[in-house]
Amino acid sequence: MKKITFYLIMLCFPLSMLAQKQGVIIYDVIIKMETNIDLNNIPDAQAIPGLAEMLAKMPKSNTQKMELLFSEKETLYKNFSNDSSSNETSISDGDENVQIKMIMKMPENKLYKDLSSKQIVEQRKMFDKKFLIKYLDDKISWKMTGQQDSILDYPCYQAEYTKDSIKVIAWFTPNIPISAGPSKYGQLPGLILKVDIDNGRTTIIAKRIVSKKLEKGEIEKPSKGKKVSLDEYEKIQKDKQKEMEEMYGGKKGVIIKMETE
Repeated sequence: MKKITFYLIMLCFPLSMLAQKQGVIIYDVIIKMETNIDLNNIPDAQAIPGLAEMLAKMPKSNTQKMELLFSEKETLYKNFSNDSSSNETSISDGDENVQIKMIMKMPENKLYKDLSSKQIVEQRKMFDKKFLIKYLDDKISWKMTGQQDSILDYPCYQAEYTKDSIKVIAWFTPNIPISAGPSKYGQLPGLILKVDIDNGRTTIIAKRIVSKKLEKGEIEKPSKGKKVSLDEYEKIQKDKQKEMEEMYGGKKGVIIKMETE
């Protein structure tokens, strides 16, 4: 009888591990808002009644939802299809001509990663224009810290690295043996369930894990958009940001637009 029980355990173990090698993870992306706006840098700020009070009412953070479709060979990180949260907030002191409009919009981006070849294909949208960017995944020099935690009842281990003075801390679980995670993060011996970027300025945390067999074509490599290199895209992004600053610099109001990965 002991021998039969032993064989049953050996048969069930691989099946449970197999179930954890495909599925979907829903993440909350929490972005802290910078509210220390210098009124001296806002043209005609003194002529806007109640501007300081309105700035004080601004939300301290914004939360968006993303989803990661994963398998042993590839992943796709994209907007959560069922997310209906509002992306725009207006704050006013009662004067229709004076208001602060805060736009926190998660762009309609997709990030596909081939886990074997390390190739990344991104579809990014900026001001209604789509771009297609292909490049190889940079090697991340993770350092294990020895810290442990539990996320959604999964045992997790902490790793960290610093690049361009920005510290990134991740918690991964070996119970899902996929070397991947949200956005570009991965390259750890288990799937990443939480990422802390720049001391909490951005936090990405798993809120739900659905272990299931994905249908053929669910993880689809992006193919639409103007093909550009990563350097070309970053230059376009900087030029657009400068254009926005010049466009709204002289208006009686403050428009804050933030896009994240």
